[in-house]
Amino acid sequence: MSAARSADPPDWAERERVRRDLTGNLLVEAGAGSGKTTALVSRMLALVESGVEVRRLAAVTFTRKAAGELSQKFRGGLEKAFHAATVARSPTAASLDRALREIDQSFIGTIHAFCATLLREHPLEARIDPGFTELAPMEAARLAREFWNWHLDARHAARDPILQRLQEVGLQAAELERAFESMLDDSDVVFPSGAVPPPDATEARRALLDLLRVADHLLHEKPSELPTDDLQKMLKRLGFLHRSTGWRRDRHFFAALQVMTKGGCKPTQKNWSNDTETKREVGRLGREFRAFYDDIATPLLEQWYAHRYSHVMEFLDPLVRDFQTHRRRTGKLTFQDLLQFAADLLREHPRVRARLGERFRHLLIDEFQDTDPLQAEVCLLLASDPVEGSDWRTVVPRPGSLFVVGDPKQSIYRFRRADIEVYDLVYRRFREFGDIVPLTANFRSVPVIGRFVDEVFAARFETGTPTPHQAAFAPMNTARPESGGVYRYDIDAEDGQENLRALAERDAEQVATWIARRLREGRSPQDFLILPFRKMAVEFYAAALERRGIPVTASGAGIAVTEELEELTALLRALADPQDEVATMAVLEGLFFGLDPADLWAHRAAGGFFSYDRAGSHAESPVGRALAQLARWSRLARHLPVDTALQAIAHEIGLLPLAAAREMGESRAGSLVHVLEAVGTGAIRGAADLRAAIEAVQAAMESPEIEAPLRPGRTDAVRVMNLHKAKGLQAPIVILPHPIGHEERSIQKHVRRTERGAEGYLRLVGEKKRILAQPLGWTHWETREREFQKAEFHRLLYVAATRAMDELVIARFEPTRDKSPWRELDEELQRHGERLVLRPEAPIPREPASASAEEVAERIQRVEQAREAAGSAAFRVASVTGAAKEELEFRGSQGKGKEWGDLVHQGIAAMGRGREADDLRRYCRALLRSAPERPVDAAGEPAELEDLLGLLTRVRESEPWQMLAGAGALWEVAVARLEECGDDPPQLVTGTIDALAIGQAGEPWRVVDWKTDVAEGEEWQARERAYARQVEAYRAILMGVLGVESQATVARVR
Repeated sequence: MSAARSADPPDWAERERVRRDLTGNLLVEAGAGSGKTTALVSRMLALVESGVEVRRLAAVTFTRKAAGELSQKFRGGLEKAFHAATVARSPTAASLDRALREIDQSFIGTIHAFCATLLREHPLEARIDPGFTELAPMEAARLAREFWNWHLDARHAARDPILQRLQEVGLQAAELERAFESMLDDSDVVFPSGAVPPPDATEARRALLDLLRVADHLLHEKPSELPTDDLQKMLKRLGFLHRSTGWRRDRHFFAALQVMTKGGCKPTQKNWSNDTETKREVGRLGREFRAFYDDIATPLLEQWYAHRYSHVMEFLDPLVRDFQTHRRRTGKLTFQDLLQFAADLLREHPRVRARLGERFRHLLIDEFQDTDPLQAEVCLLLASDPVEGSDWRTVVPRPGSLFVVGDPKQSIYRFRRADIEVYDLVYRRFREFGDIVPLTANFRSVPVIGRFVDEVFAARFETGTPTPHQAAFAPMNTARPESGGVYRYDIDAEDGQENLRALAERDAEQVATWIARRLREGRSPQDFLILPFRKMAVEFYAAALERRGIPVTASGAGIAVTEELEELTALLRALADPQDEVATMAVLEGLFFGLDPADLWAHRAAGGFFSYDRAGSHAESPVGRALAQLARWSRLARHLPVDTALQAIAHEIGLLPLAAAREMGESRAGSLVHVLEAVGTGAIRGAADLRAAIEAVQAAMESPEIEAPLRPGRTDAVRVMNLHKAKGLQAPIVILPHPIGHEERSIQKHVRRTERGAEGYLRLVGEKKRILAQPLGWTHWETREREFQKAEFHRLLYVAATRAMDELVIARFEPTRDKSPWRELDEELQRHGERLVLRPEAPIPREPASASAEEVAERIQRVEQAREAAGSAAFRVASVTGAAKEELEFRGSQGKGKEWGDLVHQGIAAMGRGREADDLRRYCRALLRSAPERPVDAAGEPAELEDLLGLLTRVRESEPWQMLAGAGALWEVAVARLEECGDDPPQLVTGTIDALAIGQAGEPWRVVDWKTDVAEGEEWQARERAYARQVEAYRAILMGVLGVESQATVARVR
């Protein structure tokens, strides 16, 4: 390797190693702005140039968007490299040319899509339905809710003893739904819950009653005019609970202990008496209550919670397993199922693992710091041979099979199972079987930002070696010239204006004013990225920009729960139940009809009803006409699928234009479009009634992960987003606003991962933050999780500070400086940040619409005409096989029919993909069993199994098969070509080639089409001529699309 040149980055040697060390397994630690995607693409190009077939590559990314960008860059890199190799007459040109032609055979996508690919190729071994459905998060949540409700009803109907045991410890099964949902995300985690005996509360009960008697005496002597303090309130609640239940059962007594708090044990003596001696007694009573709380109540409650916890886990553990079995049986898989079942497949089936490992010889994984533990297991098992064993923590990958890119300093998704402990474990394993390659050059930020970031985080990340909960510090070696800067601005204090919303409103106005001024000076909207720490603040900044006519996109705050969505839900409820007069009246007074209470009263006074399907309701009055409209919509919803009916109603109301015309119109309209699509998705899958539509709307509105932009991918706008959405993004000017509202999250789960596996610990919390149950020793796990939380907060700040290219602007608010999410940047910011002064200015009011009603109607007509023109067919679709079938229509069907032919073709394709012997027999048996109306024998087994296997044996012995086997054929290849048809619309000709052998350089490709006809003589000759035209069409498509010569064979098998 030659020496680095002066113009090369300081990590030039490491970047060269990424390209050249193709037999090494490498973990590349790529800091912010270091060009990790470029490094990943360079590795993929180097592998192709070395002769690796592109179909042997699998590049796994974190998001679909990242996958699209990586695919685009890889294709562009191949084209550029091929051009350079052709000009230089390099021998790598042939490999690059083949890779460009076969690029669609590589895998570039998310880990969930990759696992789905593995499972679809081996569904039988994975014990899942080959036609399984991948559930989106919203659909998965709805399915979980349905299963929970059904299971709870079934348990109650069966009088399950566990429900009685829960009741005996003061719990209702319905209170455990959130814990059930939490456990669903951790199918690979064991939640230990050994039996814990109930605490003996005899002495504690006696001691507390003694204290209450003393307190009751003092309360009796208290003057009535004195106010009530916290201790008195607590005593009144304890007294009420004792009078209500007598504390006869443990659950009653511990419910009383739960109302006690540390603060509640502290009296305000002047609120009890003006007498000195009485005050002294009150002080003594407070100390005794505090001692009782600390020394008796708290330890007893901890054991009580642990006693409950064992019952809770006894209830939840089998329920979580049953739900997974239900999903497996019905073929409705969550993203977590895809990971879990793929890991199980590779762990339990060595032959499948070897076959898939041979197919995907090189795994390249992006954003590894955000990996799920199951993702790590899938990747390490696939990259290693079965002889290494089935424990992913100890296997050694094949040389050059694993290339991982990540930055532990940007690991910020622990709440989504992105566990930095897993990264640390894999990091240590790479030290043993591979190597760590650091990329530290930063091509994004100007030096002043780099120096600021280094100074802040050198003291907050680990020095030298990472720890299980925190990454090691690495400097930002910025490669750009000096310019730009780090800036701070202060928000002026105003009395009563220090809450979250008020400060967001004020700050948003001044930030939007400043951006408007910068735009007038020549900046573009896309130059700005605003990153509030709190999701709730996103809408304030987006709205302030919109009021100034500045294009803006907002994301990261979930779907907007707008007035339109709430009114739509109310309408659906009314349509679902015509007899619900309250729901009907709510709609009549709402956005869609706008009737006032006087209208409703007049209708009732005239003898009218509010059931729109009732005779006499549709009087000639405002209310009557509205009820007639509801009745018409109700009929529409009963006779059409609910999504079709809902779209027609929304169109009639003008719901989308209304939403788009209001403040934050794009977000409002986008939310509506998303909800309508969610209802449509449910209808396609069978949930096509009004109740299902209501559930779909509610699930969409409640989902925190849903994004619903009206114009996805818009680039000409200021971006405002929650900080977790910003990783991987950059902008010339980044603003960290809204310096208030940071607080430590309550901790309700800790997962401990070691080389032996994963154990989980839950704290179950009910309404008003009341503790329901927790394991023994919870305080230890809570403290440990708090360490991870604090370390991740520092990494989140690192992500925020490293998005800026030229300018980093950070807000300060002195009165709440300790509550600012940016407080840990404050010391360095005060020293090095240049001060900006931001002042809000009122936006210029929008000009009112000046078009007349006639002009508006004319515009609507033009739009409708344009839509009608756009809806006309742009092309016709025809299939190659369809043409052949039409030609043979006049002849009677022979043999076992088309269905038999389809089964034979599936069996041939399965053989081509490597199935043989018992594996092939199992596959064919499953094919025949799943095919409708195929004959079975007396034992219920497929009667045609031996016929099918015998026919496949003859295929394997045939000359076309031998040719294909030696050429590395592709199976069931979908092809298409657009053909011009004169004045008529063009025709898209589609087809599926049974088998395609790609010829070596200069050699023709080979097309093979299998036929199972049993016809003889002239009948077969006629069919053979039609089939010849079919394969000739395939040859024409290959020539027209790829420019390659091919030879075609009709292979008859009987």
